[in-house]
Amino acid sequence: MICSRTTIIQAKYKCYHQREVYRRIRLSVVTIQCYWRRLVAKRLMEKRKRAAYTIRKFIKGFIMRNLATCEENKFFVGHTKRNYLYRLSEHLPKSVLDKSWLEPPRILQETSNLLVILCMKNMVLKYVKSVTPVQKKQLDQKVVASELFLHKKESYPYSVTETFQDGRLAVHHEAMKSSIFDVSVKQPDELVKYCTTVTKYDRHGYKSRKRVMILTDQNVYVLSEKDFTVKDKIPYHQITGVLCSGFTDGIFVILIKMVNNGSKGDLILQSDYMIELVTKVAMIGGVADLVNVVNKGQISHDMLSGKQGTIEFTKGSTYSVKKGKNGQLCVICPAMI
Repeated sequence: MICSRTTIIQAKYKCYHQREVYRRIRLSVVTIQCYWRRLVAKRLMEKRKRAAYTIRKFIKGFIMRNLATCEENKFFVGHTKRNYLYRLSEHLPKSVLDKSWLEPPRILQETSNLLVILCMKNMVLKYVKSVTPVQKKQLDQKVVASELFLHKKESYPYSVTETFQDGRLAVHHEAMKSSIFDVSVKQPDELVKYCTTVTKYDRHGYKSRKRVMILTDQNVYVLSEKDFTVKDKIPYHQITGVLCSGFTDGIFVILIKMVNNGSKGDLILQSDYMIELVTKVAMIGGVADLVNVVNKGQISHDMLSGKQGTIEFTKGSTYSVKKGKNGQLCVICPAMI
């Protein structure tokens, strides 16, 4: 009896004790939660205050962005500058031909203009240092070709992407050049600069003949395609002009001074690489100022007898070169697509 009552009292006491412990723990947890939520709320309030302050600064800075830098707009102006320079660093031109540039804000217009110049100078310097002598020679030739034919000859734009060569002879022609021309035709002090095949038209009758044309540093040679015998040899100082039409044909005429020099008259030639060939003649012979693109539809040439012949140029559907009914050379040039 006494034992059971003792057990009941102990149980009641333990229950009361544990309840008090739980209440203290619960009160502590609630207190901690209150303080933590208060801290979180204060942090959120400070964050929102900073955000509101930043937004107000941006709005004020945007309103006053075009004024001189002051306390109200310096934050916005500084951010605009940093943001523009960062975006510009990721969108810089990749080559000297790339003229794209990120549009600057008004406050950085002058800075952007200076950066464009500096960037272009830097890219040009890098490009110039990386250009090999072969590339430089190619670019020099392309510049001369542009001066001679740009906006003058219709076929010029299609030649821009083609690389100029120092020789366009077939293998068997190269062998004949080495064994015949280099040994018995050219002078020992002459240097071969360019060689190609051409079609030569007779001054009388305009019969076409296959020829090999070789440019040295002193003369222009027109040779027979079969045995490399010399048909014409013209020193550069005897050239008085190089004429071609403004159409898509490959015809050009080399005008020669007729003064007891053994010349048979002007040379009428056709080449698949006319722009390249005329550019080579102009540069090697130093006669660039004598090259003329004629747009009047006809070219006159002199014959040995003192008479003059005429080459007429017209547009048509297919390319052809033939003798006309009146004795002139008729060249039909197709339009470029």
